[in-house]
Amino acid sequence: MISNKDLQTRNFGYAGFFCSLVILYFLILLNHSYIYARNNNQDKLPGRVIYKDYIFKVAVADTMAERMKGLMFQKSLPPDEGMIFVFNKEIIAPFWMKNTFIPLDIIWIDKNFKIVFIKENAPPLNRNFIIPDQAAYYVLELNAGMIKKTGLQIDETIKLIL
Repeated sequence: MISNKDLQTRNFGYAGFFCSLVILYFLILLNHSYIYARNNNQDKLPGRVIYKDYIFKVAVADTMAERMKGLMFQKSLPPDEGMIFVFNKEIIAPFWMKNTFIPLDIIWIDKNFKIVFIKENAPPLNRNFIIPDQAAYYVLELNAGMIKKTGLQIDETIKLIL
């Protein structure tokens, strides 16, 4: 015969086991959420632009929507970061600073990674188009002052890792 004490122990055992499973499930879920968030943060800046001893982590804008948004509405940009715009072919790619709150250096780069046009210190929120005189496959945006700091010049080449 089973006593009340045995029933209470069994019920607690099943309840304890069930609670342990629920806790384990949430711990696994939490771990997966952490891994997902960590990987997504790393994926936001998957590219690298290398020039001499300088390495810039760059967000890659390779879709129309990403290219249209660019760095708009961003309030700051770490000194070693930027954005690279990737086009489907070499084009004359005008840029403007509408809704861009930080001054930028903008560098147009051809398919051979040669710098073909530079605009230093593009002022924030300016709606005037910056129209390069050369076609580019890539356009790189960095914090204003990086061209002077790095010595980037037209006709020099960069390395790009996407």
